[in-house]
Amino acid sequence: MKRVSLQIRLTIMSCIILSLACIILTFTMNLSANKVIDAQLLQPSQYVSSVSDDDSNEVVQDESLDNAQAPMLEIKTAKRSFRIESIFSMLAIIISGSAVTYFVVGRALKPVKKLTEISRYKRVDNLTEKIELPKIKDEVYDLTLAFNDMSEHLKQSFDLQKQFSADVAHELRTPLATMQTKLEVHRLQDIDTDDLTSDLLKQIERLSKLIDDLIWFSKDTPLNSLQYVDMKQLINDIAEELEIGEDRIHISDNELLIKGDDALMERVFYNLLQNAIKYSGRNFKISVNIFSENKSIEICDNGPGIEDSEKKAIFEPFYRVDKSRNRDVGGNGLGLAICKKILDKHGASIEVMDNKPHGSIFKIKFSS
Repeated sequence: MKRVSLQIRLTIMSCIILSLACIILTFTMNLSANKVIDAQLLQPSQYVSSVSDDDSNEVVQDESLDNAQAPMLEIKTAKRSFRIESIFSMLAIIISGSAVTYFVVGRALKPVKKLTEISRYKRVDNLTEKIELPKIKDEVYDLTLAFNDMSEHLKQSFDLQKQFSADVAHELRTPLATMQTKLEVHRLQDIDTDDLTSDLLKQIERLSKLIDDLIWFSKDTPLNSLQYVDMKQLINDIAEELEIGEDRIHISDNELLIKGDDALMERVFYNLLQNAIKYSGRNFKISVNIFSENKSIEICDNGPGIEDSEKKAIFEPFYRVDKSRNRDVGGNGLGLAICKKILDKHGASIEVMDNKPHGSIFKIKFSS
């Protein structure tokens, strides 16, 4: 199909509308003019009719007919001239109006054409360069503003993808390098095979978990089996699975039903409770406060806490508050990122607050 510009299409549409308006106007004017002229012609005809009744004066009748026919011919000629002139005027208005419309539409679309030309040269390296906003705040202004926002979001996505790829490569290289070192040392020295096998299995397990998390994190799996989940019962089951003593964790008695995916909710709170245990030390004390009224849950620990500058960054993939300590506990930096992604799918939010005198509070608020 041949490409037709928006300027030509708008001009054609305007020309069609203008033509219809002119045709209707011309037809109406001619119809009105004919009615006025016909009304004026009635008076001579009545005069002729009254004169023709007098048989004694035939000469007067002939003269009256001649006098009546003369203006009728002039009127018919005038009507024909008026009709022709109105048609030519109509055509002139349509042609001139279409030309003016084409020019005006071209001027109106000039900022759009400029935006199109600039967008063709947009690349990853110049996405941060913003397009100058028009002076008039019209639809083109909104389009330019939306394009600038889209470019900024694309740049952030590209940077995040680049950082994500680098982090994945680093995370995969570390256990592989450890396994390679173990095997080389075993080849050079006489090391117990059981110890070597145990170390390799730990690294393989770490790799497998990392790959599973990467596969899940990269997928955009929709929520399918939505049902009402008893959050108090779910958290109690997770606490039993983690083998936490009754004196080490306190779960409030409030009830809370949340509509969502039971398996995904279990994964969220399993990760959060597991992190609270890992980073709180041996003498950990964890409190899970359930609030029924505002539909929120708070997980409080007595760990070292999190700096204010890192409270948002911890939900980014592969971010570690304490990199050396995280490696000791076997984290891969994806746990909290996965939790946030699951909660986002459920329309819920998560934030970190200070648990004075020391520790952190992870607050999850559900919208429904």
